[in-house]
Amino acid sequence: MHSYSDIEFGVSSGEQEGLDYPELVLNGFFDINSILSSAKGKSKFLVLGFKGAGKSLLAEKLRLDSEHIETDKVVAIKHLQDFPFKSFSKILSGDAERQAKYPTSWSWVILLILIDILRTNSGVDCLKDEHRDVVTGLEEIGFIPTNNIARLVTASSKSSTRVALYNRFERITENKKRCSSDDLNFISVVDTLKKVVVEFPCEKDVFLVIDGLDDILTAREIQYQALSALIFEAERLNILFKREKKNIKIIILCRTDIFEKLPDPNKNKIRQSSAIELNWYNDTQSPEISNLVSMVNQRASIACGENINVFEEWFPTKINEKQSVEFILNNTRYTPRDFIQLLNYLKAHYSSGKFSREQVLKGVNDYSIQYFLPEIKDELVGYVDLEQFNKFLYAIGEIKQREFTWSTLSKKLVDLNADIEVIKEMLIVLFNCGAIGNKWNSSKGKDRYEFRFRNRNANFDQRKTIVLHYGIWKSLNLI
Repeated sequence: MHSYSDIEFGVSSGEQEGLDYPELVLNGFFDINSILSSAKGKSKFLVLGFKGAGKSLLAEKLRLDSEHIETDKVVAIKHLQDFPFKSFSKILSGDAERQAKYPTSWSWVILLILIDILRTNSGVDCLKDEHRDVVTGLEEIGFIPTNNIARLVTASSKSSTRVALYNRFERITENKKRCSSDDLNFISVVDTLKKVVVEFPCEKDVFLVIDGLDDILTAREIQYQALSALIFEAERLNILFKREKKNIKIIILCRTDIFEKLPDPNKNKIRQSSAIELNWYNDTQSPEISNLVSMVNQRASIACGENINVFEEWFPTKINEKQSVEFILNNTRYTPRDFIQLLNYLKAHYSSGKFSREQVLKGVNDYSIQYFLPEIKDELVGYVDLEQFNKFLYAIGEIKQREFTWSTLSKKLVDLNADIEVIKEMLIVLFNCGAIGNKWNSSKGKDRYEFRFRNRNANFDQRKTIVLHYGIWKSLNLI
């Protein structure tokens, strides 16, 4: 008989899973709504999903497939951790609006990365002399290779480096005089880079995946402006490559909540025409056939060497008067990360045979305290002050209820000298990340519950009862 302890369900980071458990990514990737073929296709380039929905894992799947299965493809993943937004804003230093400057700056960064990929895979001998000299010049100045995007952006923001760039391009294009405007010179260089990329012959399909937008968020408006420009320019470059019949595609991975905050009037157009949405929520009337359950069964079958149903094999039929699978799912926000982490926390309490109710509850308690609450705190970074969040938690501890009204909460917050307006904003963030929901009485006299992970169009309503997510109960001593 197989042991639950031997099952590798996965880890919390898609990138780490790709490094430590490549076999799990290659054979245990659950292709929800055929996102893999959509990502490889021509139209969809923006992958949206809440934190933990599997965006980075999709990138790792693309990368590992290109290395082991689809050798006619090249996949490069670039992360934006520690991205220097202040330096990025100085790449074009003129007086033009940021809406005009930022897309060109992103073109510069993306095109350099693509040239680096193409020269590595195809060489430069196939280029015209002029364009080959461009690549050589970029190497001499230090703009390629592009292993470190932060360093590349910082170098690009320095006027001395740009002067060296313009001098080099002036020698290459002898018939073109340098302009007095720094911005015009830079735009001219970017236009040349587009020509170089378009000319590069490459027999393989090239995918550039830009990830890490979750990791660099702060409250500064410059970040939202820059990220909006990144999506705009990626779409524009993808259109250029399709028009020129180039087998090159840029894929952007973005958290849904960040995307919805971006200052772009065309967000819905992009979402409808170009976005792939990772939504794992299923109707709870049939939790045993949900996508998340199918995913972990697929992964368990790899370890066991045969088809296996995790909940039939190792769990009691019911826990606290609910089907075991429903009970476990209710403690997650219907994301792979939450679900896998909960199953992993249960391992410490497994002995043999099937779990007992007590063993499952102990694992859920550990998950709530050690994973769920810290994960919620991480999602607040860049939105609210954690000191105010701690006052909110203290107020809940005073209320000692899983459901409460804004009136009850606000009275406790006033006693704690909390910033009421900040807390109101924080509740919206908590609702958007699934830590709280709303409850109200329907016209039929039944209680209705709403969480954002169940309905992406749901919005927090302060007038309705505030409901804490199951997963946070134990961490707040509400069980």
